[in-house]
Amino acid sequence: MESLSKKSCKKVLSGSILIRLLLLFGIWLGIACQVNAQQSAENIAGMIPRYHQVQKGETIYSLARFYKVNQDNLVKWNRLKQYRIFAGTKIIVGYQKPGVLEQSPRVEKVVVTLHDTVVVRDTVWVIEEINIPGQNDTIFVKAKSSPFHFEAYVDVYYAQYSDRDNGSTFAAFPCIAPRSNSFGLNTFQLSAGYKTDRLRALAQLHVGDLAADSWPSDFPYLRQANIGVRIGKGIWLDAGFFPVHLGAESVPPKDNLMSTIALATFHEPFYQGGIKLSYENHPKLSASLHVVNGYNQFSNFDGHLAVGVSVGYQFNDQLKITYGNLLSDDGALSKQEHRYRLYNNLVFNWNPNDRLEALLGLNLGLQGRSQLSDSTATALMVSALATLKYHFSPHLAGMFRAETFQDRHGILSGLFTNNVGNPVGLQAWALTGGLEYKAMENQYLRLEGKYVLATPGEEIFENRFHSGAKTTHQWEIVSTLGIWFGR
Repeated sequence: MESLSKKSCKKVLSGSILIRLLLLFGIWLGIACQVNAQQSAENIAGMIPRYHQVQKGETIYSLARFYKVNQDNLVKWNRLKQYRIFAGTKIIVGYQKPGVLEQSPRVEKVVVTLHDTVVVRDTVWVIEEINIPGQNDTIFVKAKSSPFHFEAYVDVYYAQYSDRDNGSTFAAFPCIAPRSNSFGLNTFQLSAGYKTDRLRALAQLHVGDLAADSWPSDFPYLRQANIGVRIGKGIWLDAGFFPVHLGAESVPPKDNLMSTIALATFHEPFYQGGIKLSYENHPKLSASLHVVNGYNQFSNFDGHLAVGVSVGYQFNDQLKITYGNLLSDDGALSKQEHRYRLYNNLVFNWNPNDRLEALLGLNLGLQGRSQLSDSTATALMVSALATLKYHFSPHLAGMFRAETFQDRHGILSGLFTNNVGNPVGLQAWALTGGLEYKAMENQYLRLEGKYVLATPGEEIFENRFHSGAKTTHQWEIVSTLGIWFGR
């Protein structure tokens, strides 16, 4: 009877968790739909259309992102029967009040009425020259964008984990939505930037669970702060604090296909302090050299600098390949032991059409004097992730990710004690699936489920439904709601 009672309680508890998550997702979905309904009902009476001539390789999706409009609005405004458009055609990409820039800011000569400043796609454009061709209300102006830009971004969440029953402590491998059975703030970010043809600067502050868990104690609220100067044609030299140049994913959920991150991403560096020399003058090729304060450090605590490169090539509108690496010394400075680590990262971004986005990340790490069986030998780790995102409509998308992380010697993961008392590094597989609803381009609502399975013997999780018993697996359900805006 006691066993039966426990099973019944577990079923009731699991059911209540699922009901709460579905109810929460429904409320958030209702809010998002209401925002979308208000936006769709926007009155365009008295406004004039803005046109764009389709270039080779452009798609409904790419133009929607470029002009910051919904894809279904482009379909509706142009009475399209499908998501395909063709080079050379002229389509409506938005509506505007008289007195704002009529064409894309990619051209210098535009038609406006007389204003000191105008706004296009959240960018302030300053009128520099005015030429009046005739006696009418239309003039030609030469405009340039304001060098200043600002952005605010917030992401909130609710999560459930199988190894935690409350939000007092973070779950295993915390980063995004780390508190169980709790509403939380992933991040609130404020950014301010300045850029001219010779000088640029960017500062970004953040608070939330991401900053509390994953950022260094000496600069917990500073996500990045850097300044750069152009020293040649397309060549920039920047110095300060930066996001890391490695990885298939990044930590802000808005920059990823999914909100949750892979095990490989969790164990990669998030930030770095130092200098960066970059080449940005080729339409397809980008390259940068980084000299930084060690592996995942703003400040140089161990006296060892690290060096890395990043090279990306955009083959066409559908495929981009990026390679990055970081050479660092993981040895203890006090013992003068050098344990050089070379981490390599290869990323494939493939977007074959308007509906499908694909991401593949391959990682290889080498570290000297780090094998468990031979402390003088070089240890190796590998990891990989593959993510697919399919857009069923302009508002609804489905995501799926499969991944593996094999770090037997604990180069990045550190060491655990297995069930026979031996030290081992993390070896695990994981699957993640989810749905995304976007009421508008600068907003998302996501619901994701993830299952992690460690290799037999690595009982690194606790199962709260079995009195905290050690286990090799963990599941999590995460719902995130994010929005960003700027000028």
